[in-house]
Amino acid sequence: MKYILMMSATKAGVGTYHTWSPKDAEAHMECLRTIVKELTDFGEFVATPERAYAIAGRISAAPGPGGVPTNMAMEVRRLAMPPAHGENSPGQSD
Repeated sequence: MKYILMMSATKAGVGTYHTWSPKDAEAHMECLRTIVKELTDFGEFVATPERAYAIAGRISAAPGPGGVPTNMAMEVRRLAMPPAHGENSPGQSD
């Protein structure tokens, strides 16, 4: 299985980003870029729920104004994947 991580915020919450100082916004984005670079450099697809939640926790803890973690809500969802060759879809029999 593979998992997708989605940031989840209200319109009001997203609007607060515009009030962050340039230094705070850059620190936040640098943290997110570091996480993306690590995943890309290792060619990692998030393949276990435990790993997906660990990465989501790191993203949620990215610094906000004054370096305080944003505690952004994150969603972890399993990607729908076609059955592997020779396997049946759920509910399908030979």
